[in-house]
Amino acid sequence: MKKITMLALLASAVPFGAMAESITGGVTLSYTEHSEDGFDIETKGIDGRLAIDMDNGLSFDFDLGHAKMQPDGAPFDLSAEFYSIEAAYRFGQGFRAGLFADRLTLGLGIIPIDFTLKTNGLSLGYEGKGYEVEGFVGQTSMGFPFLAPGL
Repeated sequence: MKKITMLALLASAVPFGAMAESITGGVTLSYTEHSEDGFDIETKGIDGRLAIDMDNGLSFDFDLGHAKMQPDGAPFDLSAEFYSIEAAYRFGQGFRAGLFADRLTLGLGIIPIDFTLKTNGLSLGYEGKGYEVEGFVGQTSMGFPFLAPGL
């Protein structure tokens, strides 16, 4: 279900492509190994970014990713999935306002329970010559399915 949600988020950005002034993005594949005092951990991941800027001041940003961590000798894997969506409008004189929604899910492979953080909020910013300032106001909810179903 989570992978279908991520694909749907990317597919929803396609109609904006025809009207966009610029589209940028990228995909990152990662592989890391950490070792300290005999404890080894291997991490594999993939994440993608897509930014769409319209010629009318609107912009849309989409981020999503997945990572899997495998501690050496452990009977479980750790996993993380995230997505982020932002819509913003650039006013005249360098001012900017936007809405965003983020979701991060962490899982422990040995048990079918995930920990989820969901954040929704507003952003306000200003961009001048050589600098940029941005502030965020949001609300985060934590989901523990084993404590309170439906969060």
